[in-house]
Amino acid sequence: MSRLFVRESDAVSVATLVQIKDELQAGVVHLLAFWQDWMYMQYGFAFLKGRYLVPAAEVFMAEARKL
Repeated sequence: MSRLFVRESDAVSVATLVQIKDELQAGVVHLLAFWQDWMYMQYGFAFLKGRYLVPAAEVFMAEARKL
């Protein structure tokens, strides 16, 4: 939905490059070079309680935590 708002107005949004790849290639959105010290990323993992994760998911989570 936010992609629609950005495409159809002069709104500004935050996204990863993978999320907006098609819009960037089509030229309907543009990147703004902007960074401030207060900007940072938080992440989390969601999975069902009492369920085991596949080994690849556990490895991915461990690597993400290292970063």
